[in-house]
Amino acid sequence: MAESNLPQPPWSFDHELTWQLVDRESFKDFLTKVWRVHPSQLPADAKLYVMDLPFYSEHKLYCLLATVEGELRHCFTLRGKFTKWLDGTSPPIHEINAHDPINLDSMLTTISYLRFFCSFVYGDLGPFLPVESAASIQIPNHLDAQERQHADGLLMTLRSVVTPIMHVEETSDGNLFTASILYGDVMFSCQLLVSLSGSINMVNDSPMVSDIPKGMIPVAPKAYGINDLLIDDFEKNDLEERDDVKTPPSIVSQGLSNNAQQSAAPQQAAILPANGQTVVSNKPKFSNDRDITRCYVSVLVRHALEKDPNYDVITDFNKVASRNDVVNDFSKYVLKNGPVVLVESEIPYIEEMLADLIAEHLHYKTPTIKRITRSETELKEQNSTTFVIFSAEEVSVASYGYGTPNLERLAFDISKTKHPVFIGTNNKAGLSDALHQVVEYTVSIPKLNVDLFKILFEKILGGNLPRGWRNRNTQWIRYLTPHDFHQPCKAGLSGTKAYKYLQERVKNRLKSIEATNSPGLQDLHGMAEAKQMAEDLISDIQGALKGQLPWSAVDRGMLLAGPPGTGKTTLAKAIAKGCGVRFIAVSAATWQSAGALPEHLRAMRASFAEARRYAPSILFIDEVDSFSNRDNQVGQNASYFTEVVNALLAEIQGFDEQKPVFVIGATNFPYKVDPALRRAGRLDKLVYIPHPNVEALTSIYEYYLSNKELVGQKADDIDTKFLGGISFGVTGADVETFVRGAVRRARKDQQPLCQQHLIDEITGKSRSQNTSRLSTEEMRQVAVHESGHALLQLLCGHAPIAYVSIVPRENGALGFVANLPSGQKMLSRKQYLEQMQIMLAGRAAEEIVFGRENITSGAGGESPNSDLAIATRLATNLVCNLGMGKTSTLIWGNTPSADQQEEIEKLLQEAYSTALAKLEAHRKSLDTLSKALVEKQELMGGEIIDILNKLGLKSGKIT
Repeated sequence: MAESNLPQPPWSFDHELTWQLVDRESFKDFLTKVWRVHPSQLPADAKLYVMDLPFYSEHKLYCLLATVEGELRHCFTLRGKFTKWLDGTSPPIHEINAHDPINLDSMLTTISYLRFFCSFVYGDLGPFLPVESAASIQIPNHLDAQERQHADGLLMTLRSVVTPIMHVEETSDGNLFTASILYGDVMFSCQLLVSLSGSINMVNDSPMVSDIPKGMIPVAPKAYGINDLLIDDFEKNDLEERDDVKTPPSIVSQGLSNNAQQSAAPQQAAILPANGQTVVSNKPKFSNDRDITRCYVSVLVRHALEKDPNYDVITDFNKVASRNDVVNDFSKYVLKNGPVVLVESEIPYIEEMLADLIAEHLHYKTPTIKRITRSETELKEQNSTTFVIFSAEEVSVASYGYGTPNLERLAFDISKTKHPVFIGTNNKAGLSDALHQVVEYTVSIPKLNVDLFKILFEKILGGNLPRGWRNRNTQWIRYLTPHDFHQPCKAGLSGTKAYKYLQERVKNRLKSIEATNSPGLQDLHGMAEAKQMAEDLISDIQGALKGQLPWSAVDRGMLLAGPPGTGKTTLAKAIAKGCGVRFIAVSAATWQSAGALPEHLRAMRASFAEARRYAPSILFIDEVDSFSNRDNQVGQNASYFTEVVNALLAEIQGFDEQKPVFVIGATNFPYKVDPALRRAGRLDKLVYIPHPNVEALTSIYEYYLSNKELVGQKADDIDTKFLGGISFGVTGADVETFVRGAVRRARKDQQPLCQQHLIDEITGKSRSQNTSRLSTEEMRQVAVHESGHALLQLLCGHAPIAYVSIVPRENGALGFVANLPSGQKMLSRKQYLEQMQIMLAGRAAEEIVFGRENITSGAGGESPNSDLAIATRLATNLVCNLGMGKTSTLIWGNTPSADQQEEIEKLLQEAYSTALAKLEAHRKSLDTLSKALVEKQELMGGEIIDILNKLGLKSGKIT
């Protein structure tokens, strides 16, 4: 297959591995079978090389070299049982690893694989290139005097820090290596963990030298795709398929340029296509966006009319009509009969474009096009021919100020006028009944398919499509818009370059509404009921997608309610992921911020139009409580919210089985949502998502900590159940924030993530070493205060203590006792009284140790979470809300009477006296515990129990 002693490629990722030149016959066979191109499409100097890889048994590395526009370009492919392009991402390598068991038995082979992986996997700044030879570092000739001076200063440093890849140790996860890695213009000292499966993780990286001039260290060549090596955009098959032209179309071989002059007027270039004819590339066929869009619409309108089964309506009114020129026939029908035409399309202002198109065909009469922007009550007759056009959505918006019944009047006036009327809409199913009744002809603009795309491509861009394009994945074509054609047309792109531009543009747009990277239902915890309802909805949608269930049997909407951060958006994404449908997220507040009522409703309808464009889809509306209950509004606000809610209801009710959109609303305040939105057929399924319990929090911590990309290396001491306990009351979103913050702490400490990093982050411990610390006397005062809380809590046998700290926190707390949840759902009167004692025990401990005159402000303050505030709330609840006061009154209320106020004060005084007595009885334990706390500043629950047990205290719950 290969010929030896021939020129080698100028670059190899491993100096131990050599390339072999592939002979011409095998080269041609490889091109046609693997890349599906003919050698004549490549530059004359194109060569193909092959390299055996010691870590693969079946797959070899191929490098296609060619000079294009004066640049030597490399195209790399792994070829064996499977073929994978090396495009700078890791999936192609990992996919080969999964099918061709990778051999990393020896250190030499593992190092070779490490070089290979780092050279072909890119970050934003290029590959992570191992640099192993000091001799390879040279000062390039292209540097100017100042740059050369800078390079001279770096040369010796760089050569001294560069080291070969070295094995450090073998771990349970794989082999650890050190390497000097060039990334961008910075040299790093890195530790890389290579697993036996072939995955590589950067465990640690430390920058050594930065701002390295380009060219000072040889870098890996950029990996191009095969299309970037082709010398023209012609495909012989496509030229032979064309039967509507006798000469090949114009071809422009230039790509997008940053040079505005070149983009506006591309240079002409002589190109020799497969049939031997010389074709000269022309300027773009259209010079402005409007003309491109008009051409786009013209093709789709013609197709819609040609395929319309109701086209006989036109021939009935126009006896000379035929299907030879459907647009011309339709134009005459419109002019003669003045029909009301409904135009359904995702293209904005389609009604205006259709009227404009028809006007072009009526050469002997020039109609006046009149756009209705408000809901007018009269359509005045004109002397000249008038086309009346309006958007159904905009007229509905404009009914505000006139009242919804004005649409009825508009429909009546339309039915009487002799003028042709064009009504544009993006959703025929959502059109008001009044307007539906006056429509006489409907033009439904189709979505793009491959046949329409081919016509549009040739008419707008003037070039031929790449060979075999129909055999590739063409699902993206249906999501093209007229705007997608603007830039490639004005830039003069055609053929493969134009096709690639359109494909990448649409695919990037689709990625933004995919839910594939979101957690699935199995990854969500603490929402059992919500998950069950989500599973039911997923099952129904999947059944409808497979045709096993009618869409009418599927719920149209769901309302998710719960505190912020509990996972409402995540659950909605998980439903979209489980169904395999697209996910469009919007916010009611964002709609409202678009402007006054017309802009508000226009933004809302645009979101629904987008959801229908990508249907089947899920439209997620956050802050749906912004649609306040209309019954609670008065004056101008009442009219405003009535219009908003009515418009939203119309969109939800306009469910089209051909373009199904499922609406999921989210709110923190379900009682604020307008009742009409929660009726049957709307957002009628209310799903409440509570704060996660300890078990759920434990699972959430495990989920985020299992993300190696996020966490990196971690210690073995992490106890997720403990973390879930001390986090009780937080949300899943908070947990993710805690983990990210803890990873940041570990990175700063240059240590693996451990339990203490997570505890410090959860409790808000300052990262700064310069944070003001307490004086010795203040520290002792705080230690006594917190020891009082902890000791009394253990004496009462309430919730187990996680730990006690007197290290000041970023939130202003000087000390605190962290508890684990007890799991108890209800408390007795005795337990409420003990809770009051525990809250007042800090102040009581200070009085015992320092005297009444030296009590600090630690128990009080403006915070609603201070000791005194919490104790007061407990006493107030006991008397006013729970019917547990001494008077035994069962009257419920929030504001205590004078008698109740007196009883609340008495309860607080009794609780304080009891706390004093209990702590006095255990003074030795209080002093010992506070002293230990001063010494260590933080004590875990188990340490506290050990201290007290040594003193003979056998009470309380331990962790």
